[in-house]
Amino acid sequence: MVDLVKLSQEVLLASKLGKEIDFFNKRIEEIDTDSLFQFLPDDNSKKAFWINIYNTFIIQSMSSNGKGKDFYSARFIEFKDLKLSFDDIEHGILRKSKIKLGLGFLNKWKVTDWENTLRVNQLDYRVHFALNCGANSCPPITNYSMENVNTQLCSNTKNYLCDTSVFSTTRSNRVKVPRLFLWYFADFGGFKGIKNIYRKYNLVPIDTEPKFSFLSYDWTMNVENFSVDFK
Repeated sequence: MVDLVKLSQEVLLASKLGKEIDFFNKRIEEIDTDSLFQFLPDDNSKKAFWINIYNTFIIQSMSSNGKGKDFYSARFIEFKDLKLSFDDIEHGILRKSKIKLGLGFLNKWKVTDWENTLRVNQLDYRVHFALNCGANSCPPITNYSMENVNTQLCSNTKNYLCDTSVFSTTRSNRVKVPRLFLWYFADFGGFKGIKNIYRKYNLVPIDTEPKFSFLSYDWTMNVENFSVDFK
C-alpha cells in the first residue's frame, strides 16, 4: 500500500527545512487520480494528505515567487493526470465542493468527476484552522498524520482561537473572533455554531450568551509560521 500521507509529511518537512524538494515533488507528480482515490480511503487520510499538500505548496510558491495574480486559482500543483489549484484543494476537496465566496451557504452547481471522487464525505470546520495561506493571521502549519489528525485538529483549533480571539475584560459576553468565521460563516453553523465552538473548547462560560464581532486579517507575508510541535 502506498502511504500517501507519509509522503505528504515528508515533502512538507523538506519544504520547511529548505531541503531539496525535487525528489519529493517528482514522486507527487507520479501519483494518479486512481491512486489518490484508492490510498486515501476515508476522511482522516484525505484531510491529513490534502492539508499537508496545500501548506507544502504555499511554502514553496511564496518562498520562490511570492503571491502573484491568480495565485489561488492557478493550477500548478501537479499529479500524473491532474493539475490542481489551492482553491481546488480548499473549496473543492476539503470543503466538499463549496463556492469560494458564498460564506459557506452555496454549493457548486456542477462538480467534476475528479472532485466528486477525491473530496471528503463530510465538511470539517477545523480545516479552516489548519490551512495556511502564507499570511500573519493564518493558522500555524502542522504536519498532519492519518493516525493523529483528529487530535491535531482539535488541539490546533483551540490554540489558534486562544491566541487570536480578543475577550472583553469588562464584559465577558463580548468576543472578537478571527475573520475566518465571517468568510466561512455557514461552515461553522452561523453565530450559534460559533458559540458552540467556543463553549466546546472552554473559551467562554457555558452560562453566557456571548456576542461576536470579527477581527481584521493581517495579510503580511509569513511563510515561517509553524506550530511549536511541528516535526
